[in-house]
Amino acid sequence: MFRPYAGLTGIVGAQLVIEEDGVRVNRTNLIHNNSQFSWSNTQGQRGPASIPLVLKSGQTYSPKIGWPVFIYEIDIATETSLCVYIGTIEDRELSWIDNTDKGSLWTLSALSLEAMMDAVPTPAATYTAQNTGQIFTSVFDANNYPVPVALGTVQAGAKIATRTYDGTS
Repeated sequence: MFRPYAGLTGIVGAQLVIEEDGVRVNRTNLIHNNSQFSWSNTQGQRGPASIPLVLKSGQTYSPKIGWPVFIYEIDIATETSLCVYIGTIEDRELSWIDNTDKGSLWTLSALSLEAMMDAVPTPAATYTAQNTGQIFTSVFDANNYPVPVALGTVQAGAKIATRTYDGTS
């Protein structure tokens, strides 16, 4: 199941998957058609997403802050998918549709994993005669970032004579 929209390469579909207590569940069918479902991967914008989920009268669902969110773009012609957004639920708001018993609307606010990494301060340390890749790996390993990502391959980068971090930046 996906929600069609006009993408960069023509009509594509968006698929919403939420990892609920360790289990990935396709929640595309809950996306509210009359609300703005949006996300951004623009550098420097902290990767916000606004996800409106509608529940019909009698349905129950209670998304938790901290649950991972995955948004996939589906190419309708080739039936291939690409993950275009990964983040976690940072806030949620419950409201009633038309102030009646027609149902409720959860509006989830998510932040991309990249945004969460800049919230952890760099530990105090001095690096001498190391390349930037070594420094980055050292800082990453020392921080225990609260995101489910592995570091992967890091290029060596330029050699730095001496660099000191005071723990406040």
